[in-house]
Amino acid sequence: MDCGTRRIRSYALRAIIKNQEEIMKKVLSGIVAVAVLCLAGSVVRAQDKASGEKVYKAKCAICHGPDGKGETATGKTTKARISAPPK
Repeated sequence: MDCGTRRIRSYALRAIIKNQEEIMKKVLSGIVAVAVLCLAGSVVRAQDKASGEKVYKAKCAICHGPDGKGETATGKTTKARISAPPK
């Protein structure tokens, strides 16, 4: 094998390796982006649950009671109950 052939193969291998590195960078960037979105979504859901509990305690528990069964004086008068979600 002469020097010119070795040089061409060397350039070809470098190009292949560089292309693979670029592909891996894109894949890893995608994985990181998905992970960040998942974490951000879980934080938002946690905040929604906390604010939902505050709203329920402030506005709903008066009639529905702390457990949603409506066993308060106002709840018994208005027959306030929270139905269970469908299974």
